[in-house]
Amino acid sequence: MKTNSSGRVNPTSNANRVPLAAIIALFVVTGCAVGGARIVGPDSPDATGSPAGLGSVSRIVVSAPTTQVAAAASLPLRAVALDAAGDTVTESGFAWTSSDPSVATVDAVGMVTGVGPGSVNITAAADSITSSAFAITVVDAPIATITVTAPSSSMTSLSTMQAQAVARDAAGNVLGGITFSWVSTNTSAATVSSSGLITAGLVGTTEIQALAGGVSSNGLTVNVSP
Repeated sequence: MKTNSSGRVNPTSNANRVPLAAIIALFVVTGCAVGGARIVGPDSPDATGSPAGLGSVSRIVVSAPTTQVAAAASLPLRAVALDAAGDTVTESGFAWTSSDPSVATVDAVGMVTGVGPGSVNITAAADSITSSAFAITVVDAPIATITVTAPSSSMTSLSTMQAQAVARDAAGNVLGGITFSWVSTNTSAATVSSSGLITAGLVGTTEIQALAGGVSSNGLTVNVSP
């Protein structure tokens, strides 16, 4: 310790100074509290090691207002991606898949459209994670109308002509997978097979009808000439 000429300790002596760098290091290493905040070093157990952000997709949940849709009708599905903690993960979109497109199809936004009666599983995928199968049942919609058409209203004896029948629901949607029963009101003039094939017989006039679900079509008039 150095003294001045008066014998007092020199307060500015270098021997009494503590380097500023040593003070900072002390706070970092010991984690001293400064103003209520804890200073944490990069090797401290409190360090997260990564910036805050969204977690990765751990599972995907698919839901819908109902599990049943009519043929030719549509049903919106919703998919939510969750991380391991159960928090929602923002996704730009999902890849949707139908296990049987002949029963129901699903588009890029999760809209399911019934095709024919049956059951189908719909899944949504993102980030290599696929949801559990969401089961949809497709049922026949009530038939409102049946329309029968044919290439012509005139035939000659022994000729044939194919008739077509289309069933629609109350909203005008075409219903698929319908089996029709065919009848001719005058089988002497023409007969009709179970597939709607009309075969002309004797000269005369008949009406061809298709029936399904308790609904009868319009009468298709056919005139048979020699």
